[in-house]
Amino acid sequence: MDFIKDKKIKDVESLNEFLRPFGYAFTRVESLERIIQGKNKELCDKFNELTKEQDNSLDKIIALQDLAPEMLENILRLGKAKEIFKL
Repeated sequence: MDFIKDKKIKDVESLNEFLRPFGYAFTRVESLERIIQGKNKELCDKFNELTKEQDNSLDKIIALQDLAPEMLENILRLGKAKEIFKL
């Protein structure tokens, strides 16, 4: 990590610039971001409502398995390439 020694990181903004050398993707426009964040909030609220009576992760997973199996499938698929799931 010798290349980091030459960089002056004074605050969060300069750290973000350092970590994001190519900038944001051209598809990241404010209107699209609002839609995506709205959907994220909706899904988080639904998850919290379905699992509000559980106090640990395992119990939350078991509750989702019973109450919303499609949501559990989506959660388990997060971050995985679509090719992995093609038959």
